Amino acid sequence: MTAKESDHLRQLLTTFDARSLGEGDEVAGANTLAAMACVLADLAPTDDTIRTRDGKPARVGVNLLVTGPASAGLVVDEVLLEVGRRQRNLWHHLVRYAECIEQQRRKPGASLPPTDPKAGSSENRVAETQYELEPPENTRPESWGKIFNKPLEEDVAALCARPKFLLSLTRPGDLDVQLRGLRPGHTLVHAGCTRPKDLSALAESGAALIEGRYTLGNGCETARGHFLITDPLQVLAKAAKDPDDDTAWLGHFLWLCDGKAGPCAPSGGSANDGPEMITTRFCMALDNVLARRMNVPVEEFIPLSLDTREAKVRFREFLDDMESRLPGISLAAKNLIDTLAFGLGRMAAIARLDPRSYDAASPFNKVPVEGLEKRLPLSVAGIEALARFLVHRMANARMVMIHAGAVEQRQSQIRRIFRKLQQGPVESRKLYRNLGLTAADCDESLHWMERAGLIWQMNRKWALEDGAVLRFEDHSIPLLEI
Repeated sequence: MTAKESDHLRQLLTTFDARSLGEGDEVAGANTLAAMACVLADLAPTDDTIRTRDGKPARVGVNLLVTGPASAGLVVDEVLLEVGRRQRNLWHHLVRYAECIEQQRRKPGASLPPTDPKAGSSENRVAETQYELEPPENTRPESWGKIFNKPLEEDVAALCARPKFLLSLTRPGDLDVQLRGLRPGHTLVHAGCTRPKDLSALAESGAALIEGRYTLGNGCETARGHFLITDPLQVLAKAAKDPDDDTAWLGHFLWLCDGKAGPCAPSGGSANDGPEMITTRFCMALDNVLARRMNVPVEEFIPLSLDTREAKVRFREFLDDMESRLPGISLAAKNLIDTLAFGLGRMAAIARLDPRSYDAASPFNKVPVEGLEKRLPLSVAGIEALARFLVHRMANARMVMIHAGAVEQRQSQIRRIFRKLQQGPVESRKLYRNLGLTAADCDESLHWMERAGLIWQMNRKWALEDGAVLRFEDHSIPLLEI
């Protein structure tokens, strides 16, 4: 990362208190923050509900694979449990309401609350297509167009039949059953991974759901979803090292990785009073997004608060450059900029918490009202820096997984050269002869050190830069040529 990108990232992570969110681990905090933003986007009502400043649909949603105990644990506790709690509460309230309506219906003369679709909605639209009018008064094409482009208004009975926006899979085979009763829009699928074969077992159905070609019922309806796979035991490392046809679908995912493969998250302070502030903002933004999703069809668009057009062009070029290290990343992360802009934008826009809107026993009331009086500052540059940071970490983590032995060998060679150069400038030939390295290994190590800004050459001799510190996590992986 450049110094400017690092500064933008530091500012964003400080604003959103990533250090506290990650319980002292800034990388885990950055991963959790990214997961929060992506989940908000994944649960947005429909693809065309979110609009850019020029009125075009903003395509949002990213499939995530969170690997490592720190990040996976935080994403489950701070993100997925909150989504699951809301789905559970929705279902319980709908069932209670339906039971109440049924009891009232049995009482003669009872006044029932409205449960039917709005008058003149779906029934009248279909009826309009059957009118026999002479041209130019024939409105059949326009009427059919309304049906093609307008979701069905839903009553309470329909809500009870289709309440799901989160699927939690115990076993890969559960997907077929769980896909019944989905809310309109993309579904968020949480799958835990404890064995390498868990990833392979989901390959066919998972890829179909991600690509929107998973058929339901009689085939008139297809389902599309975004996955969030948690891998606390880091079994992804084995799948990445031994890829096959059943793991190829992981190319649809952005990996959020623990570990020291780098780059490190720039150290920053805390702008708020603790992680409760950020989790509260996430929960309130989640309430808002899900409320919009319950109100089908959504009449009003949700605007992106930032102009991301130029950032997306730069990011697309960056992804193209990363393809050689991360095959498929251009597809997996193509929506990442707008996804982060939407999710973080919704969290940043929370201006004030009203404790009266929550139960007295709610943990939200532990947060002082004055802590949420202001919107958080958010910049496109910070979002772009976070997106690049996540992709760089994924690339480095993948290299370590696939070539762990080779990377360790190269790092050992670099350490030996670094210690030798601490004694003073040395020629390349003398370096590899004294250290017992091959000329190729020595040259590759020196070239990596030069790209990392650790050494410079003058009169055929290599010397350390002033103040050079060898930290592998600050740079790209020094991979051996294989």
